[in-house]
Amino acid sequence: MTTKQKYDGTSTSVALARVVSSFCILLLLACHDTGLTRREEIPGVGLLDDLFSISAPSKSHVVVSGYWGAIYVSTDGGINWKRGETGTRRLIYDVSMADEQRGFACGQRGLLLRTDDGGLSWRKISTPKDSDNVHFFSVHAVDPEKVWIVGEWGTRIYSSDGGETFVDDSLVIGPSHPQFVWLSVDDQERIRAGEPVFEDLGLTDVWCLRKESERCWIAGEFGTVYSSSTGGVKGSSGEPGWVLGKIVSDEKPAPINFSEHGSDIEEGQRTSLETFARSMVDTPHLNVAIQPRLSRREILKMDEDYDPYPLFELVDERGRAVQYALEAVGLLSDRVRQRGGPPWDYDEFLEDDPDMLSNWLESRRSDSPRVDLEVVQSPHLFAVRFSDPLNGVVSALGGVVLRSIDGGMTWRYSDVGRKGAIFSAYPVSSRKIVAVGEKGLIRISEDGGTSWARQEKGFPTVFTFFRDMTFVGSTGFLVGQGGTILRTTDSGENWSHLLPKRE
Repeated sequence: MTTKQKYDGTSTSVALARVVSSFCILLLLACHDTGLTRREEIPGVGLLDDLFSISAPSKSHVVVSGYWGAIYVSTDGGINWKRGETGTRRLIYDVSMADEQRGFACGQRGLLLRTDDGGLSWRKISTPKDSDNVHFFSVHAVDPEKVWIVGEWGTRIYSSDGGETFVDDSLVIGPSHPQFVWLSVDDQERIRAGEPVFEDLGLTDVWCLRKESERCWIAGEFGTVYSSSTGGVKGSSGEPGWVLGKIVSDEKPAPINFSEHGSDIEEGQRTSLETFARSMVDTPHLNVAIQPRLSRREILKMDEDYDPYPLFELVDERGRAVQYALEAVGLLSDRVRQRGGPPWDYDEFLEDDPDMLSNWLESRRSDSPRVDLEVVQSPHLFAVRFSDPLNGVVSALGGVVLRSIDGGMTWRYSDVGRKGAIFSAYPVSSRKIVAVGEKGLIRISEDGGTSWARQEKGFPTVFTFFRDMTFVGSTGFLVGQGGTILRTTDSGENWSHLLPKRE
């Protein structure tokens, strides 16, 4: 297995699920028909298909980016637009203006651009990832000199001199990383030799508070959210630049108990298991990890016989019994992850690792025979935004928003009441949040994300994908599919349709 294959330490079906999830990023962000005909919505400007991102350093100065190297600039609050010269047809996923003159944009295959004239012209910048050909999904200009970029394969790079030089702080796999044992022999040797092998994880967004420029956050695949109180830079005393946050869930399934040397689920246990499974069916951002355990007495009996295969079979049977019960009530097989499976070919590794079997047995040892269940967080996250150093939200697939009240150390789910992708959630204040997404989705929360409601009036009927949103005080802008641009001047109470022009 190479470093560019998906792995989470489980079955082939789960590895496939990760591939599908990763493909989902590219499907939502990158897969477009390059033969699409331009539309002359703005005289002399040829507006292109989708707009992915928006940045507004002031209420009047607005820059948007999107499909086919498109960047458009308005200096009058969105009334009139000019097309920026980017010199590329690659998709531009994100744009971030440090002020009304200077900013950065990023996109496909390691594209990074800089402007010094408000977005009208752009020049390409080289980065440490030029030869890797990875997609850059997000850029954030903390100021004209400090800029962060994140993307696929754990890409996380930083410049403190406006893009002249970069520090590569991408996620790498070390000898103690869970993925290490599943790498190819060549990649393992590269790691032992001190060469970087990057983690197979897509980072989708990076964002910092302008008034609190040391407060930054990163969101990504599989519920990954990092926070920083040092601007992402490691502290002088060795403090990490980024700290991984934790998603808190109230789902705590009870273990399934078995009789000694048995693999049949008792009726009461089965009922409890099926009730739990039904509660999970409609939460696609959650998976279930199952870990079969052996009692001390079961392991001792094996020690007498010196034959581990009956125990291997017992562990396998218990795991499959629980998995089949979960699937029987509608939980898809690719959402069930079995951990700690039997090392059937252990004898082939004993010469290099004589303790392999004993270590596996110790990892399976328990006071009683059972299968432990754990809810695994796996939402695909899009954009992270904070209203202040403590209160923030992350938009995600599946009609959910994550919210934090402690600066990103812990997160809880908030259901907006509709399934589908939420591409952007913006905290207009510490209490009011606007969330938008696919097929014209818009939801409003007035209590910090605890509850959500439809916006019944003041919002045009547009059945399209809304991609990104930003606010400068009470003025906000929203961009999306088909060159759509909306504006509000009253904190989202009412929105006007700027583009495409309507008859």
